[in-house]
Amino acid sequence: MFVRIAAFFMGMSVLIGAFGAHVVQDLWTPKMLDILETAVLYQFIHGLALLILAMRPSHWVVKGGIQRLMMSMSIGIVLFSGSLYGYLCSMSSWVIITPIGGVLLVLCWLWLMLGVRRESYHS
Repeated sequence: MFVRIAAFFMGMSVLIGAFGAHVVQDLWTPKMLDILETAVLYQFIHGLALLILAMRPSHWVVKGGIQRLMMSMSIGIVLFSGSLYGYLCSMSSWVIITPIGGVLLVLCWLWLMLGVRRESYHS
C-alpha cells in the first residue's frame, strides 16, 4: 500500500511542478512560485523516503512500527504540502497548518533515527 502512496505523492509532485513551470509561472509572483517549489520539493523528497521505507529489507524494523511511521509521514506530507497548495489557491487560512505538517515530518525523521534497528534471527 505504501509503495502506491509514495508513487502517488511523487507523481503528483511532478505534475504540480509542471503546472507551476508551464501554467502559472507568468501569472504568480516569485514568492508564490517559491512557495509552490517548496511544497513540491518536500512532497517529492518525503514521497521518495516513503518508497524507500516501504521497500526496506524485512530484517530492519522500527520501534513503534514501520506502518505507523509511514502513515505519520504521509499525514505530514498532506499537512505540509497540502496546506501550502491550499494557501496558493486563495485558502490563506490553511497556512496555519503548515508548521504542524513540518513538525510531524521532523518527528518522523527523529523516530526513524532513534527507532530503527536490525532484527536478529536465532535458529
